[in-house]
Amino acid sequence: MRRKDNYLPFIFIFIICIIVISSVNHFGQEEQMSTSANSNQAETSGVDWFVPKSEKNQRPVFPNYVDSYIEKYNAYVIGSEEKEIYLSFNCGYELNNYTLDVLDILKEQNVKATFFITGDYLRSSTDIVKRMKEEGHIVGNHGNTHADLSTLLSGEIKKELVDFELCYKQVMGVDYTDKFFRPASGRFTEESLKIAKELNYTTVFWSLSYKDWETDNQPGKDIAYEKIISSVHPGCILMLHTVSQSNVEALGDVISDLKDQGYTFKSLEEFS
Repeated sequence: MRRKDNYLPFIFIFIICIIVISSVNHFGQEEQMSTSANSNQAETSGVDWFVPKSEKNQRPVFPNYVDSYIEKYNAYVIGSEEKEIYLSFNCGYELNNYTLDVLDILKEQNVKATFFITGDYLRSSTDIVKRMKEEGHIVGNHGNTHADLSTLLSGEIKKELVDFELCYKQVMGVDYTDKFFRPASGRFTEESLKIAKELNYTTVFWSLSYKDWETDNQPGKDIAYEKIISSVHPGCILMLHTVSQSNVEALGDVISDLKDQGYTFKSLEEFS
């Protein structure tokens, strides 16, 4: 009887080890299933673009399925590990002529950016778009109507991009040639990436942004500055909105201080 009792601690330890190993394997399977689910969702119902959390001023590490989309569809997500920044703005509508203020700052700082605009913005703010082009900025396609691509059929996705080009030709008097595309609200499907590539577009996401688009809930200059400066990283594609008063107030200092830190601002045409 005593000999059988001596085995009990070993039996208990063996059972605990089995439980721990099973838990680890289950966690690994859940992690793989989560990544696979995100990939499958992008193929079907669509996903919202997101940037994984990272340490201060460190490059975010994206899931494997993102890397596969970058390679397959030539999408831009993050640049090289050099201290380079690609500045971009989303323009869905104009507010208080903030975009003119942004253009003034960029001109003063000798920085080129990409403005992703809609067809609606192009029609309502033509003079501003003309100034963007005159001052050497890229005008990106943000969709003709800012439609959620995940709700559209293939032909409708194509129409959303092509109608923007037709609008550009009609309003600007020249063909649209910049060929950079950012899906509305960052919501995409694999089909939308495929169609954009077939139309000779480069789909451009981002590796840094913050909640700047709520015009009645602006964080203020200091918070906007800190959110950008504390998270910027080598190869950063920075996405901002031109309707943000906080961005306008902070942008000049952000650019100056990042230059002082050794960063170079580059155009998407120089992406590497």
